[in-house]
Parts: sequence; C-alpha cells; structure tokens
Amino acid sequence: MDNQHTKPFISVIIPTRERADTLLFAIKTALDQNSDDYEVIVSDNFSQDNTKEVVESFSDPRLVYVNSGRRLSMCDNYEFGLEHARGEYIIFIGDDDAIMPGAIDKLHLTIKSNPSLVYYWSCPLYTWPKDGKKASAYHFSSNHLPFKINLKKIAYRFITVMRESGQLPSAYHGAVAKSVLDMIRRQAGRVFHSTQPDLFTSFAIPAFCDTAINVGYAITVAGRSPKANSAVAYDKSSRVNTEKMLQEYKDYKLHPSLFPDIDPLANVIQDSILVAMDKFPQFYRSIDFNYNVMWAFIVSQAGFFKWNISIQEIIQKREKIRQYHSFNILQFLKYCLINKVVALYLHRNPVALYRSFLKKIMKAGHFDKNVPDNISDFVKQLADYQKNTTAQKKHVNYHYIARSILSLKKKLLHPETVKQEKREIIFYSQFIKKGDLCFDVGANIGNKTNIFLKLGARVVAIEPQELACRKINELYGDNKNLSIVNKGLADKPGFLELSISEDRSVLATMSLKWKKEGGFSKSYIGAKIEKVPVTTLDNLISEYGLPKFCKIDVEGFEEEVLKGLTKLIPYISFEFTKEFLADTKECVDYVSSLGNATFNYSAGESGELSFKDWVLGAELFGALEKIENKDVWGDIYVNFKQSAYNMEHNEVKLHLGCGSNILPGYINIDNTKREGIYYDIDASILDLQFDDNSVDEIMLHHVFEHFHRYQVVVLMYVFNHWLKKGGKLEIATPDFEWCARKYLGLTSP
Repeated sequence: MDNQHTKPFISVIIPTRERADTLLFAIKTALDQNSDDYEVIVSDNFSQDNTKEVVESFSDPRLVYVNSGRRLSMCDNYEFGLEHARGEYIIFIGDDDAIMPGAIDKLHLTIKSNPSLVYYWSCPLYTWPKDGKKASAYHFSSNHLPFKINLKKIAYRFITVMRESGQLPSAYHGAVAKSVLDMIRRQAGRVFHSTQPDLFTSFAIPAFCDTAINVGYAITVAGRSPKANSAVAYDKSSRVNTEKMLQEYKDYKLHPSLFPDIDPLANVIQDSILVAMDKFPQFYRSIDFNYNVMWAFIVSQAGFFKWNISIQEIIQKREKIRQYHSFNILQFLKYCLINKVVALYLHRNPVALYRSFLKKIMKAGHFDKNVPDNISDFVKQLADYQKNTTAQKKHVNYHYIARSILSLKKKLLHPETVKQEKREIIFYSQFIKKGDLCFDVGANIGNKTNIFLKLGARVVAIEPQELACRKINELYGDNKNLSIVNKGLADKPGFLELSISEDRSVLATMSLKWKKEGGFSKSYIGAKIEKVPVTTLDNLISEYGLPKFCKIDVEGFEEEVLKGLTKLIPYISFEFTKEFLADTKECVDYVSSLGNATFNYSAGESGELSFKDWVLGAELFGALEKIENKDVWGDIYVNFKQSAYNMEHNEVKLHLGCGSNILPGYINIDNTKREGIYYDIDASILDLQFDDNSVDEIMLHHVFEHFHRYQVVVLMYVFNHWLKKGGKLEIATPDFEWCARKYLGLTSP
C-alpha cells in the first residue's frame, strides 16, 4: 500500500483509534479521486479492534498505514501522522469524516490557478445514525467564487470579541502547505500543542501566513459519530468521549492564566488560543487576551456545547478568578449583553427573516429525509445532487428567487427596462449564437451578462468591483454557462486604482482623464478608491479560449483594455463618447493594427447599427465627427474578417525573469523596469498562464531563490503542466560555496 517511489502533492491524514466501523467509509471517500498525485495516511493510535484489517482490505498504492505502537494523546497522534506525510499540502480529516468525490482533483486546479499557502472551505455536516435515530445532514452552502481572507484581522478580532473563529482555517478540514507546518514546528518545537490540534493550528497559522483562500466549494464533510470527541460536545455521549480524551493528557497543564475550577470542557478553546499566543509572541505581542470577553463567550456557548456553567457561578467565584487574571464584573456583564443583542440580530434581522420565510415556502431539501446511513453513500448522493441542476431547482434555488424578485420589480416599476432587454436580445443575436463564448468586460451587476446568457452563450463576466461580482453570482450563479472573474483589465497584469462613484455605483473607472474631464467628473468627487488586480484580454483568452464576441464597457479605459489584446476576436464592441472622440480614434487605430477590421456603431441604446454595411475606420470617424450633439454616446462595433490569427512560435521557449539579458528565440518575460529594455511580456511570473503541454523550454537563471518555498512548490507544479512531453526546464541558482570561497580569496576546489 505504501508507494514511496513518487512524492505526492497532497497528503490526506486520517488519525484514528478503534473506530474501524466509520474509518472504512472515510477511507472509501478519500480514495474516490481520479488523481494519483496524493496519498492517504491512516495514523492508527494503537487500536485494539480490526482497524488494521479494515485498512488492508483496500488494495491501493495511494493508501499508507502507520501504527504508533503505543497509546498516544490526540495531539501526539496528529504529530505522528504528520511525520509520515510526504505531500506539499496537508489535509487532516477525522475517521468519521469524508472527502467529496473528485474534490482532490478540483483542489489541484484551484491551487494552480490561485496560489496560496492555506486553503479552507465550508463543510457540510453529517450526523451518523445513533440509538435508533436516523442519520441527518445539513449546512449545505452553495458554491461560490474563491476569495481571500486576512488571517491576522480575523484572529485578532476573535481574541478581542470572541466571534467568527469559524472563519480561521486549520490543518483539520483545511489544506495547509507543509512548509507552514514546518515553520510552526521550528519555532514551537512541534506542530500540535494544547489538547485541541485543530484549534491550536487555527491560531498558529496566522503567525506565518497573511492570507488564506476560501476555495468556494466543499472538499470535505464533517462527520459526527457516536464515538466522536471534541470540544464541541453536542450531547451526553460526545461529552463523555471528550472527557475521556482529555484524561489521556495526564501531564498536561492548563494555561496558567486560566481559572481551573470550572467545567474542564469550557476551558479548552481559550487554552488553545493562549498557548498559541505564547508560542508565537512576535505575532501576538500587540494584542492582549480579553478575559472579560472570554467569560461572556463561555456563558453564551454553554447551552450549545453542554458546558455546566452559569453567570451566577462566575460572579460567585470572582475573587478566585482574579487570582489568575483580571476580571471586571461590569465589563463581563456588558459583553454578555452585547452577545445577546448580536445573537438576537443574527436571528431576527431582515435577511435572516427573509431566509426563514423562503425555507417555509419552498419544498423540503433533498437531504431533509432518508439520509444514507453511512457517510460514503451520503457524499456520493450529495455530489450527484450538486451536478443535477434540475433536482436543485425543485428545492431551494436562491438564484432563481433573486431573479424572480428582480424581474417582478422591473415589470412593476420599470416596464421600459423590460422592453429594452427584449430589443437587446434581438440586437445581439446577430453576433451571438447558442454555445458561443462571450466576454462581458466591465460587467457591473450583469445586465449584459443576462442578455448573453438568454441567448445561450457561454459567458465570462469580468468585473473589478467585488460587490458587483457578488450581485452577478446572486442572480446568475446557478447558470453553468457563467464564469465570473473578479478583476479589471488593462494593457498588462498588475494592480490599479479603481474609483467608484458615491452616488451611482454603476460608475467606476480606472481612467484619470475620465474622472477629471468627463461629463461625469462631478460624480467622482469623494469617490471611493480601491486597489484591484488587473489582467489582460490575452490572458483571459489563454484561460477560457477565444470568444466570438467581446463587449467592453470600462468608462474611458477602453484603449488600455484593448492594448492587452493581440489576437483577433471576431466581434468586439466598446463604448465611445463624443467628448472623448480622440481617445476613441486611438482605440480604432490600435484595433486596425491587429488585422483586417471593419466597423459600425450604435448610438445610445437604440439597438440599431448606423451603417447598412461595415465600413473602414476613416468612414466611421467621418460620420462620428459630423454629429453635433456633444453628449452623444454609444458603442463602436468591430468586425474582423479573419476568425483566427496565429501569433505563436513554432517552438515556445520561455525566459522567465530575463532582466536585461534578452535572448533571441525566447519569449523574454520580466516585470522589473529597466531603462531601454523592453520585454516580450511584462508580467510577474506568478501571473503567467499558458496552456498545458504548450511550452518546449522554460529557463530561469538566478530567479528561483527569490521565491518563498510554497511559491516554488506551486511553480514547479505549474511548470510541469506547461511543458510538453520531453520539454526542458533549466534552473540556475547561486553556488554558496563558490561565493564563500570567492569572498575569502580561496581557489575553487
């Protein structure tokens, strides 16, 4: 079972002890993946049941079995399993948990497209059958776009107010780069401390990683079995299991600042946090642990976690508590009241009431009844359900509801908008057919995206405003033909400032000229400024393919967007205004330089082309210049007679981080400004995208040493996919011994 010949990219570790009945199904789900580039390690804590036989019943080279040979604490068994892991990313799951079918393969792609040290996700919860009660399942969050979180901000916030800790990723039900865990070990002596390995790593990881990425879909499913032990003791049996687990830490001493004379389970969460704060003082020195908030947190969670503690007991023991840490009754009661108000708001605010109403009027969910009696069958059913959009629509479909509400609002309050949408569907049908790929650049809240989707197109909506992307996802996120890119476009990848108008959120621009001189310049007084990532049209084409139609509406930034394009898209539209006609001419000239282009235009939202036949750029401008009304605006339409334009070399050789060493025959790539040096591609190596099996050679001389270890791991994985079979990867790094000898004046060996 133990395949030591290749080093896997991901290691899934399953610590276990005498739970062979649920372990069987956990292993089944972990091996239900297409990839061979991962391993599953079962870390057996000296089980006395048939655990080994269960593992040996699987004949799979990806499965590794290790036995501790003696009874260990839970943290020690986590550490033991980690010692045998060879992957670059580590995922811990419990022996009653599961991995979604194909999730490891999907995670591979996410890591490739969104490099990070840490990934996490929302887990559905499966409760195993118990005492005659059937299995149940809930917490199904809909898939969404990946997004990044600030780990320091969330960790500090929880320590300050003790809320939202669930957003902090952990090595348990999370994917963490092994290099991060190695850094934790180097500073703390080992990776797992306290009695709760998952809680400790949640507060250890932020000391070494600024951000983490929510992948937007479930990779694992959390199981709750009769033998479960956790700080989250949901019932009497799990409480008994947890107490037994804590007793195994015979020599473990609670953090000295915590008051020990309370329910021992009520202390495990803050003990893990305080231990992490002690182990990593360089990160936590600027914040003090709030003990008054801690006591309010314990009271607020006591009923849910079955902790035997109350406000009266805490107040009665206040003098004893003060022997361990500061305690202010008024502050404590204030935070208790705040928690009550917050809890009330979370359950009774308009959004919560609206969701509650939806649950009442919609049909029962697919898993409300007849949940399978094992987690392996459950994740298969869940995966099938997620793929079956028809089945999902029979139940709660929030996207459909949101669209229905918007449609009703338009019909009642804005009937002219409904008529305009019908005209636009007819108008755009001359460019777009069912199945065509379209780019909606500057999608805003998706008005044109909606039109293109109704025409049956595959749509890539590109929008730099995060809130606008969320709105698009809310309305159309259930459409399998839609991809949303939360970026702007420019002539090269990087970051740019986006100005968002205060009075009209539809007005947002990266053009300084548009803000200062345009007719809408007053709208940008006091505008909100956001720094947003930008990419190019060429990069989007590399990732999604050549579109049949590309609509560009970027408020005065059209020229910069177009200059990121070197390939011929059959049809392009971009906005023009009479007051900035000179800028429009620059756009037309650039597009004309790409190939044989003809043009047309549509004034305002007329939904009609002005010329009967397509014309050349000179004739187009002759007509535009004759327009007397300076407030006229509309869209220019570009028609390329050639549908394909081959700009590729016969042999693709990349010279990454080329600096001033421009090599003939190579695509020289760098993003460091040097006077008189012009690169073939001006971009960061981390932003590059090439098709799989498309590159013959990759050269990096004195570049690799400038990347972090986790970035090197990701890059090697990406390079391997770029290179053709038999392709060449050449990496040169400094020779430390040679440098030392040179410095000391010694001759070379």
